[in-house]
Amino acid sequence: MGEHKITSTGSMAWSAEAGDDTREMMFVFHRGAQTFALPPTSVAEVLGQLEVTPVPFAPGWIEGVVGVRGDVVPVLALQTYFGLGKAEAVASRRLVVIRHEAHTLAVWADRIVGVEAVEVGAFEPPLGNLPEAMLKVCRSHFRMNETVVHCLDLGLLLTESRARVVAG
Repeated sequence: MGEHKITSTGSMAWSAEAGDDTREMMFVFHRGAQTFALPPTSVAEVLGQLEVTPVPFAPGWIEGVVGVRGDVVPVLALQTYFGLGKAEAVASRRLVVIRHEAHTLAVWADRIVGVEAVEVGAFEPPLGNLPEAMLKVCRSHFRMNETVVHCLDLGLLLTESRARVVAG
């Protein structure tokens, strides 16, 4: 089984055991009332509270930008993007820096669950009652105890968010 830890600098370190094709490793976190999952290989690092610089004329679902190791990284407000209202800022929230291909973005997590091994058979299609914006970027869901975990497709999230910016 893979293992993970949050280092003293707040970065996420993860390693997986090779050869287990009956499980998929997923990085799970809570934001507002929702629980999300991403492939752990897409999580560049997890940081503490950072000052977000607002961007004039940006859509409401772009909270602003942060500086991460010399890069300017946009912070996507997931709750607002999905039409679920504005999430309250909690003192324990962490900034999850995500990389997909040549793109980097960040999202807030109220609580990090960690990297979980999910049985491949546990993944189901996205729930049909999700808001349209969320349905477009969720590739599947699974249940962790009684909690529904929405698996985000980063390629679709980046494509859809860029399209929304262009459309205005």
